[in-house]
Amino acid sequence: METMEVSGLNDVFDAVIAFVGVLSPDGRIVEINQPARKATGVAHDDIAGVIFWDAPWFAHDPALVDRVRTACERAAAGDTVRFDADVRVAGGQPMTIDFQIAPQRNAQGRVTALVPSATDISDRRRTEIALENAHDTFATVVRSSPFGVVVIDADLVLRFMSDGARRAFDVEHDELIGRNYGEIMHAAWPDAVARTIVAQLRSVLETGRSHHSDDLTDTRRDRAVVETYEWRADRIFMPDRRYGVVCHFYDLSERAHYEAAIRESEELFRSTFENAAVGMAHVGPDGSWLRVNQCLCEMLGYSKQEMISLRFQDVTHPEDLVTDLDKLAGLLHGDYNEYTIQKRYLRRDGQVVWATLTVGCVRRADGTVDYLISVLQDITRQKEAEAQRDLLVDELNHRVKNLLATIQSVSSHTRRSSRDPDDFHERFTGRLQAISRAHDSIFDNDAGTTTLREIIEGQFEIYYPKGSRRVTCTGPRVRLGAGPAGNVGIIVHELLTNAIKYGALSTEDGQVAIDWTAAREPGETMITMTWTEAGGPPVTEPETTGFGSALIRIMLTQSLKGELHTDFAPTGLVVTMSLRVENNGGRKSGTSG
Repeated sequence: METMEVSGLNDVFDAVIAFVGVLSPDGRIVEINQPARKATGVAHDDIAGVIFWDAPWFAHDPALVDRVRTACERAAAGDTVRFDADVRVAGGQPMTIDFQIAPQRNAQGRVTALVPSATDISDRRRTEIALENAHDTFATVVRSSPFGVVVIDADLVLRFMSDGARRAFDVEHDELIGRNYGEIMHAAWPDAVARTIVAQLRSVLETGRSHHSDDLTDTRRDRAVVETYEWRADRIFMPDRRYGVVCHFYDLSERAHYEAAIRESEELFRSTFENAAVGMAHVGPDGSWLRVNQCLCEMLGYSKQEMISLRFQDVTHPEDLVTDLDKLAGLLHGDYNEYTIQKRYLRRDGQVVWATLTVGCVRRADGTVDYLISVLQDITRQKEAEAQRDLLVDELNHRVKNLLATIQSVSSHTRRSSRDPDDFHERFTGRLQAISRAHDSIFDNDAGTTTLREIIEGQFEIYYPKGSRRVTCTGPRVRLGAGPAGNVGIIVHELLTNAIKYGALSTEDGQVAIDWTAAREPGETMITMTWTEAGGPPVTEPETTGFGSALIRIMLTQSLKGELHTDFAPTGLVVTMSLRVENNGGRKSGTSG
């Protein structure tokens, strides 16, 4: 009767999508439904009467065989047993099942059959494994994060901390887990800071509003160093279904130190840039001024706003621009990273400024130039000194030649007018001494003051006695300081030397007339002087200008702010000169009564 009752259930079993079977109380297979036979790939006749735990579904795992046997024994004793198991089905394919075996009792309560059932949970198990792996991966990532992550429960008890958090609290393991987070904060920070942190965490727990602070800076109590943190707290659900807080914090102390060092470096650079005794600028690759210091502005006579609106090409002397641009092209091309040249700039007032220019560059990651760094040292005085030196060297060479020619001329004139060798020696020696004294006075700028007449007559007395008919001087009394006196002495000396060598004084009857006028003006005196030669050889304008003539023009235009006009008249050379001398000096210069 019991067997027939079980057989009558076959149609019902086959209609169930789960795997269902019937076992005898001793564990032998009586029936398995169609879904189970199809999944396992066995026929009814092949499996009927087989001990359930010896079925091929469990044979791959001896431990599983023992577990199924035990489950059958417990079911025969009246228990229901359920567990997940990994079995093998048709073709040896793995399947994870939710397995259950329960007793079937008759009306008297005796176990008459065992009913095993199973559901394929392979997909669910794979999903669970994936979730577990993802959770483990996420937990590993969070735990190993270099920044701080802590989880605090509703009672402010620490439940989780990342590696970054352990480093922040100087612990290597989880010895802080389970401790009150408020106590941890009071151990790490001053009490006022700790109380503020705890109050903010409680507020997040109670209100659910997140909290963010980007500048927690104070002296750590446990480390005795100033540290800076950015931190954020958010409310979360804990496994106990109560609220908790997850807190992320970032140690910005090192960044704060770097930022402070950068600010200090920038301030030092800014101070050095602005207060440097040389011109400094940042310049774009196209030559535009990006940033300039005050020294450069003063050097070129522009304001900073005016400089920023210009390019270096706009203030470079045209004769030096090509060289500068060629050097810049090589730097932009990558041939070198810096260069130094000497060049001229044009000030706002039109004056020329000489400078030593050193140019470096800051390159981008791709090697192109971001901007140029230019340093300019004003060498105008140096260049003027070099020009003066060259002038003096040329003048010295010229003077030595003229001196030898003058000595030869003096010797010739003295020989013709001397009675005998002793007379010649006496006269010639005296004139040589006069020449020497004249040269001393010309190059001595500390001689005090003198008059224009004394300068002129002093030069002529070297060659002719005072009152000689060969020279006449006419003009008011004009007193000169040492500098102008030396310059005028050089001019008269050059004119006199040329007259002796080539002009009126190269003949026995030639004469020179010098006359001048003086007009006193505020701060200076304008002198107009005319040198007129007569009785000399025929005059023709030379094809080239000698050094003496060039020296006269330089002395007049540069040192005496004057002008020069030369007339090569047939009757004799006429030179008209205008010059300006200051009315003050070591002694007062200018006209006097």
